[in-house]
Amino acid sequence: MSAMLHVHRLPASTTDSELQRLFEGVGRVINCDVITDGSTRITKSIGFVEMATEAEARRAIDQLNGKELAGRVIHVSEGM
Repeated sequence: MSAMLHVHRLPASTTDSELQRLFEGVGRVINCDVITDGSTRITKSIGFVEMATEAEARRAIDQLNGKELAGRVIHVSEGM
């Protein structure tokens, strides 16, 4: 069963594909979305990553929460 993760404090330049590559280093990614402002297309510093399994999601939290990405420390937590 897949598991959704929230990613907070993303750098403004982060793209869907960059975030996906980061999480693919930990496990299988089903879907990845960086939330952007509709008019400026700049990230709102939030993203959602769906991992293939709950075990991979837990591993992603353990390995990526507190990791620096382009000069910012990101926060990864379980989604709802």
